[in-house]
Amino acid sequence: MTGQDDVRPWIRDAEALIMSLRSVKGVSITTEGPASDIPSIAEINILADGERPPKHIVRDVRSALKAEL
Repeated sequence: MTGQDDVRPWIRDAEALIMSLRSVKGVSITTEGPASDIPSIAEINILADGERPPKHIVRDVRSALKAEL
């Protein structure tokens, strides 16, 4: 999670989406920017089980986020 008290719903949705992907065991999305503005994603940390190459997981994450959010 982001570590912020006011976790935005879209962050929870994005983390849940990423968690549903094959080989993903954990995820944390960090945003940047003022709370009053629409924040941008600063980083996405993913813990994977090692069954798939990182490149494939990154591709899946990017595709899922573009398609669903």
